Amino acid sequence: PGTAAQELTVSASAQGFEAALPVSVIATERSVLFEDFEQTEAGQLPAGFSPITGEGEICAVVPLPDGGGQGLRLQSSRTEVKAVYSTSPLTGKVLMDYDVMLAEKAGAVKVLANTGAGLIIETAGDNISWRAGKEYTPIVADYQAGVWYNLRIEADLDAQRADVFLNGSSCLADMPFHTAGGFLSGFTAYTPKGNSDVYIDNLYIDVLRGYEQVITEIEVGGKSSLSFSGDGTASGRYTAKVFDQMGSEIYNSAIVWTVVQGGAGSAVET
Repeated sequence: PGTAAQELTVSASAQGFEAALPVSVIATERSVLFEDFEQTEAGQLPAGFSPITGEGEICAVVPLPDGGGQGLRLQSSRTEVKAVYSTSPLTGKVLMDYDVMLAEKAGAVKVLANTGAGLIIETAGDNISWRAGKEYTPIVADYQAGVWYNLRIEADLDAQRADVFLNGSSCLADMPFHTAGGFLSGFTAYTPKGNSDVYIDNLYIDVLRGYEQVITEIEVGGKSSLSFSGDGTASGRYTAKVFDQMGSEIYNSAIVWTVVQGGAGSAVET
């Protein structure tokens, strides 16, 4: 701890198995977006998001009412409000996962709406429902204002069907789309005219892949943080980029490491 340069050996491990690179893995997801709204100044929108709103309405990042950080708020009264995140067309199998909370009960609030293939999750009566044409199938029956719900949608654009999960558990299976389409173009939330107030947080969009990748390189950059404790333990964070056999960057995150000083040497946990 404290030296200017240290050699870092990287290995992949799972359930006790360790192997030096290269390592063959099955890539099940390719991240398109993860947005927790924490890095955006309150009153603004993150990059890639567009508001459709009238004067006096709210479509912006705000502190959450339960004190749990920041989230996206849509509040409408006189005009409709939309928050639109646009991507290049997404095809194949697409995943959307996010948290939603309605501050008060209101009808026709679309907590998911898309162009291209039409996926709609909408409030109808006392329910949060999957909408397909004129059919509404409850996802949350008798939803409660002020309660967070986690929604996960796995949409198969080839089959034109979707599976829906509520709070981590399977809820609806093999659901038809609202309208047919061969691609998704992002994420839209919508509040109609009237007193509607909805919060969105932890929005995650992925394309489900299911192909084999070989991780051939992990490029470790400089330390971005380093701390020591009185018992001889040091911890820090390295920036890290992961590359596959084609030289494509498939992950860009950070390695969090801890060095525990012991009498016979030290151990590194990553």
